[in-house]
Amino acid sequence: MPKVTKAGAMLVKLVSTAKTGFFYVKRRNPKKLLNKLEFRKYDPRVKKHVLFVEQKLKYGTWAMGGLLPTVPFT
Repeated sequence: MPKVTKAGAMLVKLVSTAKTGFFYVKRRNPKKLLNKLEFRKYDPRVKKHVLFVEQKLKYGTWAMGGLLPTVPFT
């Protein structure tokens, strides 16, 4: 289950199509936006603007650049 933020919005991961592993985290309200998000944003690893596409955010992967294990809080 994706992490739900205020007003039913959920967090999604925008992954670079340059295959660098760089990503942004954005809020998305699935009731208002039916299509997947796509943005043209800056990827510092290739030093260019590239297309970023939406991917499901796994719990805990967005903190510290994806370095934390995906263990739920108790």
